[in-house]
Order: sequence, then structure tokens, then C-alpha cells
Amino acid sequence: MNQRIRRLRTFNRLAATAHLLLAAGLASALVLLGEPVSATGALDLFFGGRDVAISAGQSTLYVGMALVLFLLVSTVMHFLVSAPTAFHYTIGIKTGHNTYRWVDFALSSTILLWVLAEITAIAHTSAFIVLVVANVALLAVGARLEKTDTPGRALYPGLLIGALVAALPWLALLLYVMGPGSTGETRPAVFVFALVLTVFVSAGAFTLNQLLPHFRAGPWRDFVFGEGVYIALTLITKAALVAQIVVAAVLPRLIA
Repeated sequence: MNQRIRRLRTFNRLAATAHLLLAAGLASALVLLGEPVSATGALDLFFGGRDVAISAGQSTLYVGMALVLFLLVSTVMHFLVSAPTAFHYTIGIKTGHNTYRWVDFALSSTILLWVLAEITAIAHTSAFIVLVVANVALLAVGARLEKTDTPGRALYPGLLIGALVAALPWLALLLYVMGPGSTGETRPAVFVFALVLTVFVSAGAFTLNQLLPHFRAGPWRDFVFGEGVYIALTLITKAALVAQIVVAAVLPRLIA
């Protein structure tokens, strides 16, 4: 077991390095945009949403900055658990839970919710806060239940109810993207549909990776295997999301 955990630490270091390189690359591309950075403008955009008049270039810049932070969250988390002194991580893996994973989920998903809210025109801060609270609430419950879970037993009803509650923010975003009755300029760009599809597919993959250990399915009977899958999913998903936004929103402005 100790040897396998050491391999997990190495995998975490590699994932942290990859996330850091992605963040550095995206930050470099944002610098090339040549848009002025304003703390006041960023705060106005966060608290005012679409009610704030900013240029498309500045909107792209702030979304890009949020994605840099999105990548740095995983960078920090992976580096933290890869440290030899991360005894809490070692104990957690041996007993079948990983608190760091849930912290990463909560922070990353909150940033991603803001990015999607910005590009899908959710204007009101109050609506965004409701989405975040529902999302983080489930993750907190999930982290607690993972610690007390007994593989093979029936799923705790509260978890099923929590899963339904947590799905609401993402369903709300889906409704905004589909935009029933909206046409022309009121509909999101085509790449937004692909972006939201990627989010839903990756969310399904993460959920499945969380549930399979409970049912002791195949290699997921071993929590270390599921942890390795989680690390790989995190890197692949974040790289895919960032790549889509860079190709659709950042590169066109650099080329223009």
C-alpha cells in the first residue's frame, strides 16, 4: 500500500506541474490580448454581471483570468497532497476518503459556475449565489458521507436528495444555454453548447468514479485505483474546458 501511495504522490506532482504549465500558457495568451486590467472592473463584472457595460475584449480577459485561477486551484491541491508531510492524505487514502478532492471540487466548480454564468448571460449576483450555495452544499455533504460510507450498503437517501439539489445549478445553466424562445443575438455562441456538454459529460464521469467504489465494482474495489482515475479526469477535463474557451474566445482576438 505504501508503495502505491508513493506512486499516487508522483502522479499528483505530475498533474500539478501540468496544471501549472496550462495556467502559465493561458496567462501568457491573456497578456498578449493587451486589454487593461482593472480591479474595479472585475468587481463590477462579478457583482453586476451583464448589467455592467464592458468591452468583449475585457470580458474575455476576465473569463480567462478566472480560468487561470481554475487551473491554479488544482495545482495547489495536487502539490499539497504530493508532499511527504501530507499525512492526512495518506491516512485518507488508506481509509477510503480524500478530503482534498472535495475541496478541489468545491473551489473549481464555483469558479466554473461563474465562467459559465458569464458566458451564458446569467446577470444577477443573487442568482449566481444561489447556484453556488446549492453546489457547495452537496459537495460538503458528499465529503462527509464519503468518510462514513460502508461499501456495499444501500446508498444513504440524503445523498440521493443532495445529488438532485446539486443538479439544479447545472440544469439552470442548461436552460440558459438552450434559451427556449430566444433567437439571434440572445442565443449563446455555438462553442458554449460544446462547453456545457463537456461539463455535463465530465460531471457524469466524476460522479461515476465516486459511486463505483461504493459498489465495489471491478478495479474500483481498490480506492487507490479510483484516486488515480480522479487525478487523470481532473487534468483531462480542465485541459479540455480551457482549450475550448481559448480556441473559441482568446485565439480569434489574438489573430484579429
